[in-house]
Amino acid sequence: MCGIDENGLGPYLGPLIITSVETQENKNDRKEENTGEKSFINGENFTKNRKDTENRGKIKDSKAIFSRRKEDYEKIEKIFFSIFGKSGKINFAEIPPNTIFEVFAKSEFSKEIIEMCPISPEKICFTKINIPVWMKNENSTQNESKKGEIKINQEGNKIMQEEGEEITSKKLKVRYAILCPGLLSKYIKIMGSKFSVNSYFMVKMALLSSSEKVICGKSGFKKSYRNEIEKALQDLKINYRKIKTEKEENEESIYEILEESEGKEKTLKKIYFIKDADEKFHEVALASQIGKYIREICMLSLTKFLDEKSTFPISGYGKKENMKKIAESIIQMAYSQKIKIPQECIERNY
Repeated sequence: MCGIDENGLGPYLGPLIITSVETQENKNDRKEENTGEKSFINGENFTKNRKDTENRGKIKDSKAIFSRRKEDYEKIEKIFFSIFGKSGKINFAEIPPNTIFEVFAKSEFSKEIIEMCPISPEKICFTKINIPVWMKNENSTQNESKKGEIKINQEGNKIMQEEGEEITSKKLKVRYAILCPGLLSKYIKIMGSKFSVNSYFMVKMALLSSSEKVICGKSGFKKSYRNEIEKALQDLKINYRKIKTEKEENEESIYEILEESEGKEKTLKKIYFIKDADEKFHEVALASQIGKYIREICMLSLTKFLDEKSTFPISGYGKKENMKKIAESIIQMAYSQKIKIPQECIERNY
């Protein structure tokens, strides 16, 4: 199964991050299904089988573990390097990222940003600041876990939580997309709103995954995602037979994308948009945590223009007039370093 979540849809400054965490079942998972025991996916109605009372309080999304304290930054950095560090070997092969720009360069759709960027991404939002920033010792990611914190067991790629409680022993595959304000503005002109753009890129990430079933977090009061699905399929040039709408409600919207195989209709992808998915599904919660770290280091890049020694990123949230003043200060400080940053590179003018 694949879980997808966003970080940074609401703020005035900085990028939107969309992260997908894909789990691959092993023999033990299949055995659980055959014996009737609970597993991550238990038939077509698996979202109904996951009672909120069973998972709420156990699953920790980024909001539950991060409140901008010093130790919170260290916590999310440990999670990131547990996956992408020397032992994680996901996306970065055997070489973990050393700078914020290297994290950006490995993101989905980074080429589109590079092509449209008026200067260079590494000079503005995704600088060559060294990482890790807050973590004292990368090796601590393998053995330390505070209560309520998700960590990765490197040998078995197990997600652990709550003092060694095993969440899943499935193998992980992680993708993420860093969408700068300039790219967001471009697609808002096409799609009409930030919610549609967010959904569109979520669907693109879902279609890039190898999982048949994909869980996406719901944002705002949106019920229908059919237009975003159709556009994503078109833009990725994916052949399909039809899109079947199973449900469009406040709590949950479900779509099945069908393809034709040997004269018969076959499921290509089933996409669920679920309210509070990051509190119900471990894959979505972990995606939320990874995305939070990526957003924070991107915001640190902007913060460095204001205070080169700072390790506490600006949030990008707040009153529009206050954020505009911060943006103007960043532009002025960058100009003093002979870097001419266009306003649309850091502000969301929509």
